[in-house]
Amino acid sequence: MCLRIRKVWWLALLLVFLLAVLFVALRDLRRLFHAYHFVSIGKYAEARTENERLARSWLALLPSVRHATRYGIAMSLHMEGKHEQALATLGRIDRRKVDRNLSYAIASLEASTLVLSEGDLSRAKDLLESLDEAQRQPEDLLFLAHTDVARAEELLARAIRPRAGATYEAIFHTTRGLLFVKLGRADEAMKDFERAAAIPLSNWYTDRARSLLPKGSGEGDPRSSLAPQTIEE
Repeated sequence: MCLRIRKVWWLALLLVFLLAVLFVALRDLRRLFHAYHFVSIGKYAEARTENERLARSWLALLPSVRHATRYGIAMSLHMEGKHEQALATLGRIDRRKVDRNLSYAIASLEASTLVLSEGDLSRAKDLLESLDEAQRQPEDLLFLAHTDVARAEELLARAIRPRAGATYEAIFHTTRGLLFVKLGRADEAMKDFERAAAIPLSNWYTDRARSLLPKGSGEGDPRSSLAPQTIEE
């Protein structure tokens, strides 16, 4: 009888343990979904918070999850305009141990952040040129043009339209508008800034586009002139 009671007791403890593990797993998987959802609706601070929680969870014992959460944190910081922090976070990822898709995403994010923060443009160019040509996205071509203005016209001809999605459209139009400013094509720049400013999100790209609109056409500021200027954070 005593042995039977002891057996039931251990089975009960095992069941409680398994339920606790299941609860933690479901909670952390839910955080993965929330992080993705917050990015899709432009809530980057919330996405960063979810990724930071995941980075402290048991899932972070898996290298793939650990690297992905650090990328997610860096990407959120980038969209918030915290470019130096984004670069520091990317620097903590061991790129020798990431898969092909994440390697591409990390290189693209670092390069674009370097361009926006006026960092090492030579490194940004090398990173962008190292990307798989078959995978290269329109915004990558535009950032490459920022690092190599001599090729700007060729790269503009290849970057015809943005990827589908409000965030991609904001990145594309603001980045192309800033490139047009560098090239002295103010009218075309204005059209891109207006398109980016009209996107119902708040991130570095939409805020920058709005700041460059003339007074009276949106939330402009003293930097609304389209004379050639540097990209600043």
